[in-house]
Amino acid sequence: MSSDSLAKLLTVLSTEQANPKSANIDSISTRELLEIINDEDAYVPVAVRKELDSISKAIDQIYPRMLAGGRLIYVGCGTSGRLGVVDASECPPTYSTDPDQVIGWMAGGDAAIRKAAEGVEDSYEKGDQDMEQFSITENDTLVGIAASGRTPYVLGSVAHAKKRHALTVGISFNKGIALEDAVDVMISPVCGPEVVTGSTRMKAGTATKLVLNMLSTGVMIRLGKTLGNLMVDVKASNEKLIARSRRIVKMAVGSEGHLPGSQDSVVMDDTKIDQLMQACNGQVKLSILVCMTGLSVADAILLLERNNGVLRSALEEQKQLKKPTAKDEKPLESNARYIAIDCGGTKMAAVSLDESGKVVGQSQIPSTNFATTPLSVFISNIEKVTRLACGSVNRLPNFEAIWIGSAGCDASESQIQLKQELAKLLNVIDDSKIRVTNDVDLLASGLGGKEGAVLIAGTGSIAIRYADSGERIQRSGGLGYLVGDEGSGWDIGRAAIQHTGCVIDERCSPTELSKRVLSELGCTDRTQFIQSVYNGDESSRKARIVKLAQIVLACAQEGGCTTSLEILTHAATNLSRIAQSVLQQGDTLVLGGGLLTGSLFYQESVIQNLTKEGITLDKLVVVDNAAMSAALSLL
Repeated sequence: MSSDSLAKLLTVLSTEQANPKSANIDSISTRELLEIINDEDAYVPVAVRKELDSISKAIDQIYPRMLAGGRLIYVGCGTSGRLGVVDASECPPTYSTDPDQVIGWMAGGDAAIRKAAEGVEDSYEKGDQDMEQFSITENDTLVGIAASGRTPYVLGSVAHAKKRHALTVGISFNKGIALEDAVDVMISPVCGPEVVTGSTRMKAGTATKLVLNMLSTGVMIRLGKTLGNLMVDVKASNEKLIARSRRIVKMAVGSEGHLPGSQDSVVMDDTKIDQLMQACNGQVKLSILVCMTGLSVADAILLLERNNGVLRSALEEQKQLKKPTAKDEKPLESNARYIAIDCGGTKMAAVSLDESGKVVGQSQIPSTNFATTPLSVFISNIEKVTRLACGSVNRLPNFEAIWIGSAGCDASESQIQLKQELAKLLNVIDDSKIRVTNDVDLLASGLGGKEGAVLIAGTGSIAIRYADSGERIQRSGGLGYLVGDEGSGWDIGRAAIQHTGCVIDERCSPTELSKRVLSELGCTDRTQFIQSVYNGDESSRKARIVKLAQIVLACAQEGGCTTSLEILTHAATNLSRIAQSVLQQGDTLVLGGGLLTGSLFYQESVIQNLTKEGITLDKLVVVDNAAMSAALSLL
């Protein structure tokens, strides 16, 4: 922006106007100037109150993203950036959040917190580049704070988050500015001209602090970090917080409670509370739950996990479980009658239906599968995801049919063992109601009981032909990443790494793909590149490379990167060849796996290859929720 344009802009910004009430502030008494400042500060909460709808909208969109593992990232310059850093830094001790869950970043980095780096704020490109370090995803939220609403650095940061499909929120103190058009949710408490013209560290700074307090506190309350107004996730990291934690437990449970594993009431003096908290590893929330329910620490942990860490929900569930019922009154239970659970490589997901096929509930917890988890832990997680999906009040429902599909559960011996354990867990006398298969077989439900094929491309790739009975007839691929998985996320990510290696070696010219890969890995030279590729165990290395497939897709679609297009064309050709070996003319083909179902661009490339090879399909079915498809097939 030219100096003339900037000068014109400053004449219309509310924050840059001269305040007539403080025009003679340098010629009045100290008491009088303080009265003016205090009077002007009184406008701040009024202005913030007018924005409560927008603040509420932001919280309601941030909360589910953070529940899914997303982060809250504040970005600003000068005072705005410093206030973001302050709010973020207060979340770990107050709510026991991971330091990387709420992040404050200001232009110029940590050094600028103490020593101003004002010039950086003028670079849109720098804002974009600096956000690369956070590897922003669709579950994240970026809050851009700019008093003027036109700060280039903040606008560049917001644009970067937009490209990564993150939620974007803007905070400014002017209306009709560039930031308003750039974000999903805009918060603009207009406080009027500052007492000292343009000094937005004053009213605008105060308003920023109020809004950030509301955002972080509102989200933390929604995440279950409080019980009522008690701060039950406080981290007792010093003497003051230890004393506060003890007091919070005492206020929550009253004068009497239970020690771990005991139903007998005891007077909860400071000594007893300290013993309880020591048994609960200093966790206030867990200590309260044990004290109020008499559960063992282990059972209380499971109860909290089932309720996503929300203490009030855990207490309500336990209250209902213990609630006495009349002899002629049936115990309250879920109306779920059918359930399917997908235990794959990235998540365990469940869908339950009632007798009419209406969805009762859906749930999802981190990856747990039969192949990589001890049986007792696997069964415990099956119970957890089942309860979450069914919303049981005090017992699991009487299921008509159950389908569990888990990675690593191909052998008949494994399936029989798992069936027996599930029959005990779900109180099923007739175990013919329980079907246990590999998780891949859940997708065959998309064939609707007809013979056809399933093609999957996620981390790995495989194609399987099924009979109308649901039995496997033929398979192709699925040989693992060392010798196969053509056309998969692994295959595409590996190609991106190989291309970037060529660029590092100067065997080929840099491309948009190589730039983004290096940025994702945090590399600038050959040594760092090698370390980034090979660091960690086999599982973490593989996950790191698979993640690069999304960068290839983005480069191909957004900028038409020739190298990315070549990689995807090659991958789609190989994946279609895997499918061809199990397909017949006029088949139904079911597509599954995150890579195929998550990218229409890649999906269409694969189908076009099949068409070129003369394969005619009767029907194409895309299944992006295998548990849902499988549950519906049980009806």
